[in-house]
Amino acid sequence: MEQGGGFVPFGWFATQAPTFTLYGDGRVIFRPIEDLAETTRLMAPGAMPRFLTGTLTEDGVQALLQFALGTGRLYAARDFYGQDMCADCGTTIFVLNAAGLEKVVTIDALSELTEPGPDAADRRGFFELANLLTNFRTEAESGAVDHLEAYDPEAYRVVLFDQAGEPAEQPIDWPWDDIGIDGFPVGEEPGNRIRHLDREHVSELTEVPSGGHIGVWVTAPDGSSVQLAVRPLFPDELAALEL
Repeated sequence: MEQGGGFVPFGWFATQAPTFTLYGDGRVIFRPIEDLAETTRLMAPGAMPRFLTGTLTEDGVQALLQFALGTGRLYAARDFYGQDMCADCGTTIFVLNAAGLEKVVTIDALSELTEPGPDAADRRGFFELANLLTNFRTEAESGAVDHLEAYDPEAYRVVLFDQAGEPAEQPIDWPWDDIGIDGFPVGEEPGNRIRHLDREHVSELTEVPSGGHIGVWVTAPDGSSVQLAVRPLFPDELAALEL
Protein backbone atom coordinates (compact mmCIF):
# COMPACT_ATOMS: atom_id res chain seq x y z
CA MET A 1 0.00 0.00 0.00
CA GLU A 2 1.23 3.45 -0.90
CA GLN A 3 -0.30 6.78 0.04
CA GLY A 4 0.52 10.17 -1.40
CA GLY A 5 -0.48 12.88 -3.80
CA GLY A 6 -2.67 15.85 -3.00
CA PHE A 7 -1.24 19.18 -1.92
CA VAL A 8 2.28 18.32 -0.80
CA PRO A 9 5.49 20.32 -0.20
CA PHE A 10 8.49 20.51 -2.46
CA GLY A 11 10.51 17.30 -2.30
CA TRP A 12 7.68 15.06 -1.05
CA PHE A 13 7.44 12.90 -4.16
CA ALA A 14 11.17 12.17 -4.02
CA THR A 15 10.70 10.49 -0.62
CA GLN A 16 7.33 8.82 -1.19
CA ALA A 17 7.50 5.10 -0.45
CA PRO A 18 5.03 2.28 0.28
CA THR A 19 3.49 2.53 3.72
CA PHE A 20 3.26 -1.25 3.91
CA THR A 21 4.86 -4.09 1.94
CA LEU A 22 4.44 -7.85 2.35
CA TYR A 23 6.86 -10.12 0.49
CA GLY A 24 6.30 -13.74 -0.51
CA ASP A 25 8.65 -15.05 2.17
CA GLY A 26 6.55 -13.42 4.90
CA ARG A 27 8.76 -10.40 5.42
CA VAL A 28 6.89 -7.16 6.13
CA ILE A 29 8.20 -3.61 5.98
CA PHE A 30 5.95 -0.84 7.25
CA ARG A 31 6.02 2.69 8.56
CA PRO A 32 4.52 2.90 12.05
CA ILE A 33 1.67 5.42 11.94
CA GLU A 34 -1.02 5.54 14.58
CA ASP A 35 -3.85 6.84 12.41
CA LEU A 36 -4.65 7.46 8.76
CA ALA A 37 -5.05 11.16 9.51
CA GLU A 38 -1.44 11.26 10.69
CA THR A 39 -0.21 10.70 7.14
CA THR A 40 -0.59 14.45 6.55
CA ARG A 41 2.10 15.06 9.17
CA LEU A 42 4.54 13.04 7.08
CA MET A 43 4.34 15.65 4.35
CA ALA A 44 6.17 18.27 6.43
CA PRO A 45 9.88 18.86 5.80
CA GLY A 46 12.22 16.96 8.09
CA ALA A 47 13.05 13.41 9.09
CA MET A 48 10.28 10.85 8.63
CA PRO A 49 9.48 7.93 10.98
CA ARG A 50 11.68 4.89 10.43
CA PHE A 51 10.26 1.79 8.85
CA LEU A 52 9.98 -1.41 10.89
CA THR A 53 10.44 -4.93 9.59
CA GLY A 54 9.81 -8.47 10.72
CA THR A 55 8.40 -11.80 9.54
CA LEU A 56 4.80 -13.01 9.42
CA THR A 57 4.08 -16.70 9.87
CA GLU A 58 2.54 -18.53 6.90
CA ASP A 59 -0.80 -18.52 8.74
CA GLY A 60 -0.41 -14.78 9.23
CA VAL A 61 0.35 -14.24 5.54
CA GLN A 62 -2.71 -16.21 4.47
CA ALA A 63 -4.95 -14.44 6.99
CA LEU A 64 -3.82 -11.04 5.76
CA LEU A 65 -4.35 -11.99 2.12
CA GLN A 66 -7.82 -13.31 2.89
CA PHE A 67 -8.66 -10.06 4.68
CA ALA A 68 -7.35 -7.97 1.78
CA LEU A 69 -9.25 -9.96 -0.85
CA GLY A 70 -12.48 -10.28 1.14
CA THR A 71 -13.16 -7.59 3.74
CA GLY A 72 -10.69 -5.29 1.98
CA ARG A 73 -12.63 -5.73 -1.29
CA LEU A 74 -9.55 -6.11 -3.53
CA TYR A 75 -10.65 -9.34 -5.19
CA ALA A 76 -13.31 -7.77 -7.40
CA ALA A 77 -12.08 -4.16 -7.24
CA ARG A 78 -11.82 -1.94 -10.30
CA ASP A 79 -8.52 -0.34 -11.25
CA PHE A 80 -9.57 3.19 -10.32
CA TYR A 81 -11.98 4.89 -7.91
CA GLY A 82 -11.95 8.60 -8.63
CA GLN A 83 -13.80 11.55 -7.14
CA ASP A 84 -14.45 15.17 -8.05
CA MET A 85 -15.14 16.63 -4.62
CA CYS A 86 -11.62 17.35 -3.35
CA ALA A 87 -8.80 18.67 -5.53
CA ASP A 88 -6.11 18.47 -2.82
CA CYS A 89 -6.98 15.10 -1.29
CA GLY A 90 -4.50 12.24 -1.38
CA THR A 91 -4.50 8.92 -3.19
CA THR A 92 -4.22 5.37 -1.82
CA ILE A 93 -2.75 2.67 -4.05
CA PHE A 94 -2.94 -1.06 -3.37
CA VAL A 95 -0.63 -3.32 -5.41
CA LEU A 96 -1.48 -7.02 -5.27
CA ASN A 97 0.56 -9.88 -6.71
CA ALA A 98 -0.70 -12.97 -4.89
CA ALA A 99 -3.37 -15.65 -4.90
CA GLY A 100 -3.19 -15.78 -8.69
CA LEU A 101 -4.04 -12.10 -9.03
CA GLU A 102 -1.97 -9.18 -10.27
CA LYS A 103 -3.67 -5.84 -9.99
CA VAL A 104 -3.24 -2.20 -8.98
CA VAL A 105 -6.20 -0.44 -7.34
CA THR A 106 -6.08 3.35 -6.98
CA ILE A 107 -8.55 5.23 -4.75
CA ASP A 108 -8.78 9.00 -4.50
CA ALA A 109 -9.60 10.68 -1.16
CA LEU A 110 -10.06 7.39 0.71
CA SER A 111 -9.62 8.84 4.18
CA GLU A 112 -11.19 12.24 3.44
CA LEU A 113 -14.55 11.38 1.82
CA THR A 114 -17.44 9.12 2.71
CA GLU A 115 -19.04 8.44 -0.63
CA PRO A 116 -22.62 7.13 -0.91
CA GLY A 117 -23.76 5.20 -3.92
CA PRO A 118 -22.56 2.07 -5.71
CA ASP A 119 -18.92 2.38 -4.55
CA ALA A 120 -19.73 2.87 -0.87
CA ALA A 121 -19.18 -0.79 0.10
CA ASP A 122 -15.88 -0.95 -1.77
CA ARG A 123 -14.65 2.27 -0.19
CA ARG A 124 -15.56 1.03 3.29
CA GLY A 125 -13.59 -2.15 2.64
CA PHE A 126 -10.60 -0.25 1.26
CA PHE A 127 -10.67 2.00 4.30
CA GLU A 128 -10.67 -0.98 6.69
CA LEU A 129 -7.72 -2.50 4.84
CA ALA A 130 -5.83 0.80 4.75
CA ASN A 131 -6.49 1.31 8.46
CA LEU A 132 -5.18 -2.18 9.27
CA LEU A 133 -1.99 -1.69 7.25
CA THR A 134 -1.43 1.84 8.51
CA ASN A 135 -1.74 0.65 12.10
CA PHE A 136 0.18 -2.57 11.51
CA ARG A 137 2.48 -1.86 14.42
CA THR A 138 -0.39 -2.87 16.71
CA GLU A 139 -0.62 -6.23 14.92
CA ALA A 140 3.15 -6.65 15.00
CA GLU A 141 3.49 -5.92 18.71
CA SER A 142 0.64 -8.33 19.53
CA GLY A 143 2.90 -11.19 18.44
CA ALA A 144 1.83 -11.55 14.81
CA VAL A 145 5.31 -10.54 13.59
CA ASP A 146 8.56 -12.22 14.61
CA HIS A 147 11.89 -10.41 14.97
CA LEU A 148 10.43 -6.91 14.85
CA GLU A 149 13.18 -4.32 14.38
CA ALA A 150 14.06 -1.11 12.56
CA TYR A 151 14.46 -1.54 8.82
CA ASP A 152 18.12 -0.82 8.04
CA PRO A 153 18.59 -0.88 4.25
CA GLU A 154 21.92 -1.22 2.53
CA ALA A 155 21.26 1.81 0.34
CA TYR A 156 19.10 4.89 -0.15
CA ARG A 157 17.94 7.00 -3.05
CA VAL A 158 19.25 10.55 -2.66
CA VAL A 159 17.73 13.26 -4.87
CA LEU A 160 19.50 16.58 -5.32
CA PHE A 161 17.42 19.57 -6.40
CA ASP A 162 19.67 22.26 -7.85
CA GLN A 163 16.76 24.62 -8.58
CA ALA A 164 15.11 24.57 -5.18
CA GLY A 165 14.82 28.31 -4.51
CA GLU A 166 16.04 29.98 -1.34
CA PRO A 167 17.09 27.90 1.70
CA ALA A 168 14.40 27.50 4.32
CA GLU A 169 17.10 26.97 6.96
CA GLN A 170 20.85 27.37 7.40
CA PRO A 171 22.50 24.91 4.97
CA ILE A 172 24.91 22.34 6.34
CA ASP A 173 28.33 21.78 4.82
CA TRP A 174 28.67 19.41 1.87
CA PRO A 175 29.16 16.06 3.66
CA TRP A 176 31.17 14.04 1.11
CA ASP A 177 34.81 14.31 0.10
CA ASP A 178 34.52 11.63 -2.57
CA ILE A 179 31.29 12.81 -4.24
CA GLY A 180 30.61 16.14 -5.90
CA ILE A 181 27.49 17.48 -7.58
CA ASP A 182 28.64 15.87 -10.82
CA GLY A 183 28.44 12.55 -9.00
CA PHE A 184 24.65 12.91 -9.01
CA PRO A 185 23.45 12.05 -12.54
CA VAL A 186 20.65 14.19 -13.94
CA GLY A 187 17.26 12.53 -13.44
CA GLU A 188 14.12 12.46 -15.55
CA GLU A 189 12.82 15.74 -14.09
CA PRO A 190 14.66 18.99 -14.95
CA GLY A 191 16.70 20.23 -12.01
CA ASN A 192 16.76 16.82 -10.29
CA ARG A 193 19.88 14.71 -9.85
CA ILE A 194 19.60 11.20 -8.44
CA ARG A 195 22.15 8.83 -6.94
CA HIS A 196 21.88 5.67 -4.86
CA LEU A 197 24.17 5.82 -1.84
CA ASP A 198 25.10 3.20 0.75
CA ARG A 199 24.21 3.69 4.38
CA GLU A 200 27.72 4.90 5.24
CA HIS A 201 27.46 7.84 2.85
CA VAL A 202 23.89 8.63 3.91
CA SER A 203 24.95 8.62 7.58
CA GLU A 204 27.15 11.64 6.80
CA LEU A 205 24.04 13.55 5.71
CA THR A 206 21.32 12.36 8.10
CA GLU A 207 20.65 9.77 10.79
CA VAL A 208 20.47 6.12 9.73
CA PRO A 209 18.54 3.93 9.64
CA SER A 210 16.21 6.54 8.22
CA GLY A 211 12.61 6.48 7.09
CA GLY A 212 13.47 9.26 4.68
CA HIS A 213 14.19 12.96 4.99
CA ILE A 214 12.53 15.84 3.15
CA GLY A 215 14.35 19.11 2.63
CA VAL A 216 17.99 18.84 3.73
CA TRP A 217 19.67 22.09 2.69
CA VAL A 218 23.36 21.76 1.86
CA THR A 219 26.08 24.13 0.68
CA ALA A 220 27.47 22.61 -2.50
CA PRO A 221 31.23 22.62 -3.26
CA ASP A 222 30.71 25.58 -5.61
CA GLY A 223 29.10 27.61 -2.81
CA SER A 224 25.51 27.33 -4.05
CA SER A 225 22.67 26.08 -1.87
CA VAL A 226 20.99 22.86 -2.92
CA GLN A 227 18.30 20.72 -1.37
CA LEU A 228 18.55 16.96 -0.86
CA ALA A 229 15.85 14.39 -0.21
CA VAL A 230 16.52 10.88 1.10
CA ARG A 231 14.41 7.73 0.69
CA PRO A 232 15.27 4.20 1.88
CA LEU A 233 15.31 1.49 -0.78
CA PHE A 234 13.37 -1.75 -0.39
CA PRO A 235 14.60 -5.32 -1.00
CA ASP A 236 13.12 -5.60 -4.50
CA GLU A 237 14.67 -2.25 -5.43
CA LEU A 238 18.04 -3.18 -3.94
CA ALA A 239 18.07 -6.43 -5.89
CA ALA A 240 17.79 -4.46 -9.13
CA LEU A 241 20.75 -2.20 -8.36
CA GLU A 242 24.46 -2.61 -8.90
CA LEU A 243 26.04 -0.52 -6.14
